[in-house]
Amino acid sequence: MDGVEVLPSGGSSTVNGNFQFLGSILSYNENVVKMLRSERIRIDTGILFPELVNNDIRLDPDGDMLWWHFPEGYFDDVRYDSQCDCKYNRWPQAQGTGTGAHYDLAAFRTDNMNFAGEYDVTLRLPAVPAGQYEIRIGYVCNIFMGIAQIYFGQNLSHMQPTGIPLNLGLIGSSAKVSMITDNALFDDIHNDMSNNVTGLTTITENDKAMRNLGYMKGPACVYRVDNDRVSLRAKLVNDWWYLRHVVTTQTLEEKPFYLRFRKVDERTEPMLNIDFIEIVPKSVYNGAIPEDRN
Repeated sequence: MDGVEVLPSGGSSTVNGNFQFLGSILSYNENVVKMLRSERIRIDTGILFPELVNNDIRLDPDGDMLWWHFPEGYFDDVRYDSQCDCKYNRWPQAQGTGTGAHYDLAAFRTDNMNFAGEYDVTLRLPAVPAGQYEIRIGYVCNIFMGIAQIYFGQNLSHMQPTGIPLNLGLIGSSAKVSMITDNALFDDIHNDMSNNVTGLTTITENDKAMRNLGYMKGPACVYRVDNDRVSLRAKLVNDWWYLRHVVTTQTLEEKPFYLRFRKVDERTEPMLNIDFIEIVPKSVYNGAIPEDRN
């Protein structure tokens, strides 16, 4: 569906902002509702918060900043207190060399939000058409990540835990996740015969085993940011250090909802990393046609 064009000329500045003319009417009609009820919605955390763009952070033209730190109250749609260190990081290009160089970031659109310290973070997500949805998060998993209790609700005063705390430090090779990288599986998705050895578990079988445990591989269309951006091995489906987690399945009303992440790890160092959030209608995750892996 084509969007509404913002015309390059005809706008004007005012005391507290500016406005631009649009090429047509932006409307929330039946076609939009039908589209949203039949498509997986993936929201990069970097676009959830307009402050990142309005203050030239997310679209920094120089691209020379790796980390930004934000005090309590900086964002309208994120809640945390002074015990939390909120950070945004973006690596659009390889940064540095040698130990500690950030050239191998696994992230959707090469950025993510990090919360460290004694975090208790609540994110506001946009409204979608009423219906049943599966809510997922995509995140980097490694020894630097901690354990968080996740809550869900459409009323900030009545948010319910979504299950037992999530250990964000578990990588794909853990028995509790059961991930086998795509390049070690019989490829029954693309009919690729290069690794189709009799007796190997298939990609579809491993995907089902992971979902039974509440996990999914990262999107097959996303690659690590490194010097080898196009090889199959750089895909997130071959990366043990990136996962999706199925947070909850809920019937949503047509109003915003909230996800809360509360640190329950007794260690002081571990962080919370949130790369993106997926809002997936039932017609996609449990439809007649299997959901694509992208």
